[in-house]
Amino acid sequence: MQIAENKMGDFSVYPTTDDLPPYLQRYVSYDSACKMFFFRHPLMVTMLPLVSPLPIEEFLKDKAKWVRSALIDDKNPHRYLHRHERAFRSTAFLRLLSDGYWDDAHTNSKRACEFWQCAAYVWADCEEDEGSDIWQAILEAEIPHREFMTSSADRRALREMGDYITVYRGVQGSNSEEAFEEGILGYQWTLDRKTAVFFSQRFLRAPDRGFILKTQVRTSEAIAYLTSRGESEIIFSPDNLYRDDIEITHVTEMAAGRAKIERKRMFADNLTQALNVNC
Repeated sequence: MQIAENKMGDFSVYPTTDDLPPYLQRYVSYDSACKMFFFRHPLMVTMLPLVSPLPIEEFLKDKAKWVRSALIDDKNPHRYLHRHERAFRSTAFLRLLSDGYWDDAHTNSKRACEFWQCAAYVWADCEEDEGSDIWQAILEAEIPHREFMTSSADRRALREMGDYITVYRGVQGSNSEEAFEEGILGYQWTLDRKTAVFFSQRFLRAPDRGFILKTQVRTSEAIAYLTSRGESEIIFSPDNLYRDDIEITHVTEMAAGRAKIERKRMFADNLTQALNVNC
């Protein structure tokens, strides 16, 4: 990739929004939490002042060619998605779907498998709000063999769990009614209560509190079972939930503390395992 070969002295610097080309200024936004301006483009995310190894127009043009080459030359949609900035991968995936990239998946099981494996990658990788219409369009896509979103080992494990499974979901709200209504709209559940407790506290801000939803669902209705992040994640359509069968409980400070400790231990174990594999 040509843009990776430039020397340190060749960088272009754009201190403010006004220094960018007019058509790129719309990608600048202010982050009140960080109190900084960010340039958020599908092919480049960085803070201002923006530093580029080439004039920004050339940089984005060269990177766009590099990104497209993953599809055109390599025939590799996974690589194509990965070359986008993380926050834009789900949008890029949906665009491929809308443009008919997988239209032949209805008669080609290999292509169908490719689609659902890309869906699993994007779901696990990006931080797109699960309530976004993007996820509904992807997860409910009329592409056969949705079971391929789950690995063969996890499909086997899911079948062995029986006809029904107990699932949990960590949610937040100023009261249980608000948390319940928000919680039943999501796709993301887990078999592990401790994981749900962790997510009930993630980014929690007053006056909201953490709550746990618990219910039983048919194993056959699970869209996918994903274990790659160590979260025993069940993706399940909100349309298949029965409100009267869902329990909601408040997460106590003690339970939240235990979940945080367990989460750190799990992260350390996963990191150690990854390092051992790579060594």
